[in-house]
Amino acid sequence: MARAAMPGRDSEFLKNQVGAGFKVGANRYEISKDNSGDFKFAATDGSGTASGPITWAFGIGKVGQSYISEAEGKFRELRFSYFRSLNGFDLTPNQSLMKASSLDRAAGRIVSPEEIARCFGCHSTASTVAGKFDPAHAIPGLGCEGCHGPAAKHVSALLAGDVSGLHQVFNPRRLSPAGQVDFCGACHTTWWDVTLHQAVGFANVRFQPYRLERSRCWGKGDGRLTCTACHDPHKPLVREAASYDSACLSCHVAGAAVKPDTTHIASACPKAVSNCVTCHMPKYLVEDMHFEYTDHQIRIVRPGEGFPD
Repeated sequence: MARAAMPGRDSEFLKNQVGAGFKVGANRYEISKDNSGDFKFAATDGSGTASGPITWAFGIGKVGQSYISEAEGKFRELRFSYFRSLNGFDLTPNQSLMKASSLDRAAGRIVSPEEIARCFGCHSTASTVAGKFDPAHAIPGLGCEGCHGPAAKHVSALLAGDVSGLHQVFNPRRLSPAGQVDFCGACHTTWWDVTLHQAVGFANVRFQPYRLERSRCWGKGDGRLTCTACHDPHKPLVREAASYDSACLSCHVAGAAVKPDTTHIASACPKAVSNCVTCHMPKYLVEDMHFEYTDHQIRIVRPGEGFPD
């Protein structure tokens, strides 16, 4: 999360494309670098060229990286994005719905002030101060204050040896289980976000808090089933399936001979007690992201079962 955004000039993927050029659909794109070291893009549709700065890069590239151009007070989401599985560039997700019938659209789409403030709110820290969005004030990536709020009093107190400083900062751990999941969902999308926007289909597999709250385990109200039960927000994402077994076995008993009790209320899996997520949290390909996402709706997956939207 600390690298969820960066100035465009720091993108390694753009550096590798300088002078090379690539095509996305019917349009051709070129990346260049100006005298100050900043990247610029040029989009050509055969009839002319549109160009501008590449001001911001969102995403570290584990899945992909998308780009924002800021010019004359307007923000444009560029039409091309980098995708790791392709080791190259393709159409930015969701822009397939917008046909590039003009040179302006070939460059990308203008993002509303409200939307760009939300983008920076999840990809940077302190981009909005006193209710006013100011990208010049943004700290790239999600820093401590992105989750814990203003921390000046917290730091000052602890430096002075005052342990009351521990309570001078917001700690999401104090929230209820539902509150904790919704807190993460502020960026990763909550149940209500999906419901209100009527998001359906494979694309919503990316919305982990929403999918988690569809799990049977969550429906029973077990407070141990939160995002941080499996993921440490202060460390890089762990991708080895077996590393999550201990979390599963904190609720499930470890074998058929063991009876559920007040601590381990869930019965044993009759198939295995290792690599649980490979069966109970299957992966689904989101085509315009060129990536298989783990479905956080924990469940027994039946043979031939479709995606449970």
